[in-house]
Parts: sequence; structure tokens; C-alpha cells
Amino acid sequence: RCYQVYLSKTGQAIFWVLLISISLSMVGIQIPIYMFAMAMMATFTAILIQGFFHRPRKLDITFVPPVSVTAGSTAQWKVKVRHKGKRVRYNLSAMNVVLTPMGTTLYPFNSLSAHILPDETLETTLTLKVPRRGVYLFKETLLLSGFPFELFRWKTSRKENHSFIVYPDYQHLQNLDLRLGRRYQPGGILISSSVGDSVEFMGVRDFQEGDNPRHVYWPALAKTGKPAVKEFHEEYFVRLGLVIDGETS
Repeated sequence: RCYQVYLSKTGQAIFWVLLISISLSMVGIQIPIYMFAMAMMATFTAILIQGFFHRPRKLDITFVPPVSVTAGSTAQWKVKVRHKGKRVRYNLSAMNVVLTPMGTTLYPFNSLSAHILPDETLETTLTLKVPRRGVYLFKETLLLSGFPFELFRWKTSRKENHSFIVYPDYQHLQNLDLRLGRRYQPGGILISSSVGDSVEFMGVRDFQEGDNPRHVYWPALAKTGKPAVKEFHEEYFVRLGLVIDGETS
């Protein structure tokens, strides 16, 4: 996180050049490499010291959370900054720390202004591409100053406890194929709450204790002298449910 927050893209490249030059100067005695490493360190130190005296202080941060969006779209929100100090602040940028449903952390970033005067209020819009649905949590809002050369950033921050929901990417329904009517109930699976007689006659079997007397097949009783009952192929009606999201947003 520190590498991404405190160093700009150019600062990250210079940081790696500095590390490589220091490493080469330690394993060798070549004077040009050693002098180059020392010059880089002195320049980087001077930038840090100068930026320290112009770090963003006495700035009031207001965070306006985004509305809910769908997966694959771009979420937008605003960050407002009011300068309550007496000195001009330069090279200001806004950044948020966002925790995604996948467990990763994103750092949406946008420039705010080249400078901000005392009692001045500035506003910027930050954006974030949301690839997946779920809850995105804002952990922190950062206000960064890259003065003087936009290499190293000093910051002031405010903790956040805001979140927004990313819904699935809805598509327009082109065709709706609903299979209505009666369906045969699979054997051994009770689908309908009350199974009644069906018009689909299957056959006859011997009468057993507990069978409904109304299902007795009298011709078989008269022919064999043994009671028998009729069997039916049980069916059920298809049940459909319609869910409507009435939320205007």
C-alpha cells in the first residue's frame, strides 16, 4: 500500500533506479556509479524535505458516496476539500481505499487542483470500474500532495465507513418460454402439497390396508373374488413466481 500511495508512477520508476544504483555501488568500486547513486539519494532527500513543509494540512474532507450500480459499469462519487489553513497547498490529488468483494484493495485516484487557496473549496469526481457484483466498502479517503515534482506524496486522511452495492448485470428479456399445464410427478418425490386423482390411469393392484375404498376396482373383485384398487399416474400443476424489483434506483 505505501508503495502505491506515497509514490507516483514516475516516483516508483526513480525509486527502483535508486535501489539498483545503490546495489551496484555497494558491490563495485566504480566511481561513476557511486557518484550517480549519491546524487540520486541527495535529490530524493531534498524533494522529501521540501514536500514535508508543504504537506496537506488543515484541510477538511467531505466524502459523497456513490449510488448503487450494476456489474461491469463505472461507479462515480465526489470528494470535496475545504482549506482552513493560511498557506497555499500545491499539487493536490484525492484517493480512496476501497475493499472489494473479492478481498482485494483498490486505490481509485484523481487529480484535484494545482493549488488551493485559504478558505477555498474544491471538488473532484473519482471513478471505479466494478467488474463483479457484491458490496464494495470504502475504508479511507486520502488527500495527497505531490509537491514539488510529483514524485513523492505526503498525505492527510479520513477514515470512512461507507459502502455501496453492485447489482448483477441485468439484460433485457427477449423471449420467455414458460412450460405450463400438468406435469408427471417423478417417482418417490412429493412435489405437490396434496396429490389427488389424475385422469392418467395406470393399472390395477391388490388391495392393501389403508387404501381408499373409493378406488376399489369392482370388476376385478367380481372376477377374482379378491379386492383390487385402481392406480393413477400422479401429476402436479406447474407453479410460477414473478419477482418484481420496485426500487427506482
